[in-house]
Amino acid sequence: MEREASKSLLMVQTTVDQQEQARKIARHLIEQRLAACVQIDGPIASVYVWQEELCETSEYRLTIKTLPAVRGRLLEALVAIHPYEVPEVLEVEMQVGLRSYAEWAAQQVEGG
Repeated sequence: MEREASKSLLMVQTTVDQQEQARKIARHLIEQRLAACVQIDGPIASVYVWQEELCETSEYRLTIKTLPAVRGRLLEALVAIHPYEVPEVLEVEMQVGLRSYAEWAAQQVEGG
């Protein structure tokens, strides 16, 4: 079994209301080498209050995996391209279980 990796990755999640928007954001972040991988789930059901109105919508969730070192640039790019006035942006720092995955991710983001 491969030894554990000591590197951490950052997982960032956001949602959009159209699948093509999700794909556009994913492609942009990958092309700019700000993310190693972007997964798109959906549609998912979202229930929330926006401008005093109860909303029930379908959305697509993007799970973005990147390096903590590019966090600021990733968030800037994400907010610039995101269609929502106030986008949901959630972050979790994760320890990578396999060194080979950590090395691959580092190579994808800014050439590692």
